[in-house]
Amino acid sequence: MEIQQFLGFFLLLAVAIAGMGVMVWAYAGSGSRAVLFVTPVPAQESLGEAFNAGCQAFSEGEYAQAIAAFERELRSHPSHAEAYHNRGLAFANLRQDDKAVENLLKASQCYAEADRPDALEQLRSQLQAIKARKLAQTQ
Repeated sequence: MEIQQFLGFFLLLAVAIAGMGVMVWAYAGSGSRAVLFVTPVPAQESLGEAFNAGCQAFSEGEYAQAIAAFERELRSHPSHAEAYHNRGLAFANLRQDDKAVENLLKASQCYAEADRPDALEQLRSQLQAIKARKLAQTQ
C-alpha cells in the first residue's frame, strides 16, 4: 500500500510541476507576447539617432530596448509624435496597456497640434485594437 501512495504522490507532483512549467512558459516565454503591432510608425522627418535605434529594436521584437530608445529620443525632442506613438505600440506589444494608452494619447495631442488627421485615424484604430484585446481577456 505504501508503494501505491508513493507512486500516486509522485504522479501528482509530476503533474503539478508540469502545470507550473506551462504557466511560467506562457507568462515569461513566447506565450506572453500577443504582438498587435508588427511595424513601427516612420517619422515624417528624421530627428535623431535614438528614434532610428528604437524603430530597429521594435522591428526586431525587442520592445523593451525600443522603449528605452524612444525615451532617449523624447528627452531631446519632447514633442516628437512618432516617438510617443511607437513607444505606445511597444508598450502594447508587452501587454502594458495602460502605459500604451498614455503614450498613444500623448501622440494624439502632438498629431492634433500638427494637424495630421491621417495619423489620428491610425491611432484611433490602434487604440480600438488594444481595447478589443482587453475586452477579450475579461470574457
